[in-house]
Amino acid sequence: PLLIVHAARPLDYAITHYWLLGAGAADGPAGRVEFWLRFPAALWSMLAMAVFWPLARRWLSRPAAAAGLALMAAAPLGVQYAQELRPYALYLLLALLSFYALDHALALGPRGSPGQRRRAWLGFGLASAAGALTHFFYLTVLAVQGLFVLGLWVFELARRSPARRRHVSGRGLLAFGACAAAAVAALFVDYRPDWLGFWVGRFLGALVGAPAAGGLVSDTGVAVSSSTLLNANFFLRDLLPFFGAGEGPALAAFVGLVLVGLAALARRDGRRAALAALWLVAGPGLVIIYLQYRQQFFALRYILYGVPIYLLLAAGGLAAIAGAVRRWRAGTVRWGSGWALRAGPALFGLGLALLLGWQLGRLTGYFRAPKGDYRRVGQFLTLNTRPGDTLGAPDVQAFIRFYAPRQAAEIVDANDLGPHQQALANGERFWFVLSDYTLRPVEETREWATDLRGVTIQLDPSIKVIFVHPGLTQEQMLAEAATFVAPPPSLP
Repeated sequence: PLLIVHAARPLDYAITHYWLLGAGAADGPAGRVEFWLRFPAALWSMLAMAVFWPLARRWLSRPAAAAGLALMAAAPLGVQYAQELRPYALYLLLALLSFYALDHALALGPRGSPGQRRRAWLGFGLASAAGALTHFFYLTVLAVQGLFVLGLWVFELARRSPARRRHVSGRGLLAFGACAAAAVAALFVDYRPDWLGFWVGRFLGALVGAPAAGGLVSDTGVAVSSSTLLNANFFLRDLLPFFGAGEGPALAAFVGLVLVGLAALARRDGRRAALAALWLVAGPGLVIIYLQYRQQFFALRYILYGVPIYLLLAAGGLAAIAGAVRRWRAGTVRWGSGWALRAGPALFGLGLALLLGWQLGRLTGYFRAPKGDYRRVGQFLTLNTRPGDTLGAPDVQAFIRFYAPRQAAEIVDANDLGPHQQALANGERFWFVLSDYTLRPVEETREWATDLRGVTIQLDPSIKVIFVHPGLTQEQMLAEAATFVAPPPSLP
């Protein structure tokens, strides 16, 4: 029932539900359940790499495609979601599959055999339907692809291209429409059509009325100015550094290479350059505008599918510059032509090493950042709580339930202050998990718990447990806390 208010869709949850059956007890041997539950994300990411390679080979030369594959393997944003129990690795895989299948179907055109075309469109339809079952924002992928197919069909029709030279025939347009219909139908699995119609209708209305209003008007009636979010600071500090490898020289290098790669692709294949531009700009742009319109939280994971084309174009730009240097040296240096011919590959290798170095530097920082040791917190609560106790854990109740399924305290199923005050008054002893992690505004509850007269137990740099035993003095609570069993850290 909670899926109705989330962007995530049921497919990954269903996979996790059945996969969880083999994970064993969450409070069992350290590492087993984490590995088991993170493995699907790692698998989807490895499969995404397997799909990225043939797509890159269709668009770029072998060296450039190999460079793109290396950059994709080290993409900080991709690596992060290759490890998390979330649907975004599957989201990325299905987006790549759909773009690969679409590119294959359009390349066949009327020249391919009916069987080849059917298989290509079938693959595209299955990937699209699965994508819509994975995440709500997959609709932006489908919207971009639909805009491209329709635009290409109109362009070729207007040019009166011979039927044998068209990439999109009338049958191809119908095939895409059938695949899109399957994806939209999949969206209605465990989803209310009236909510979708309301949101889409209001959103499109806001887009139409935006120029007159000087900006969007959200569905809550709040005027939204695009300049408050879509400014240089947002793109240069909050968005593009995470697509590549950071700010400063790294950001300038990646953006420059992407622009060169797009220009080089446009010279070779204007059709694919148009698709790349839509994939990179229009899809993520729709997500950002939609979330701004709804005044909701924006996260980079929502536009994770833009990372592959960004890195593919960067690799293409690097190859284009190296090729230009090689041709220039070969044409201007009459002696030592062997060195001249090696100048391009040397520059290509040096540039790729620099890009990968920046990416790996960000990955090192990500791996070194401390992660919350909720396993240790769960073990501590399991060892020390008893029936009659109450436990507050605003916004992290699910973590406690997962890592402490057999702890004895009654968990407060709320984030607001009132239920926690009631739990303190009614329980024998009160425990409060104070974590740096939160997605919801729980500051009032956290400040109240921090001011309680109790004992604070620091189990992790980012997690504390506050213990309160009403009726006892501070010294008595300290003496009781001295008897608690503190398990060792479960993280190295």
